[in-house]
Amino acid sequence: MKRDVIELPLDQVVVKRLVRGNYGDLQSLAASIRKLGVIYPIMVDQNNVLICGSRRLEACRELGMATIPAVKLEIEYTDIEALELQSDANLCRLPLTSAELETLIGLKKACAAGAQAQGLMSGIRKVFSHG
Repeated sequence: MKRDVIELPLDQVVVKRLVRGNYGDLQSLAASIRKLGVIYPIMVDQNNVLICGSRRLEACRELGMATIPAVKLEIEYTDIEALELQSDANLCRLPLTSAELETLIGLKKACAAGAQAQGLMSGIRKVFSHG
């Protein structure tokens, strides 16, 4: 199946069917998008009908964004492939365990400490450099 990654204006995304009853709390998703941008593009069919990514789409609308990254597929949103993509996108995720989350937090702390130390060393070099 042909797919293109595009920047799609939010007002061109057509929502015809939502499987989720509600979006849930979008605050953390919106905060992530504000900080890092949209990490995973939404998926739309050849007519810009949303296949998956309704929470990301809604969070971007709440943030007042004009466009969203989208994977545009050469299929119809009613095709079995579109339904398989939608179910897999929602069911095949594996949340981090508590131990994995702790490891990730530790790695982030070490990275931040390393960046801070590197900035300090750079400043010291500037002070003592001759030129």
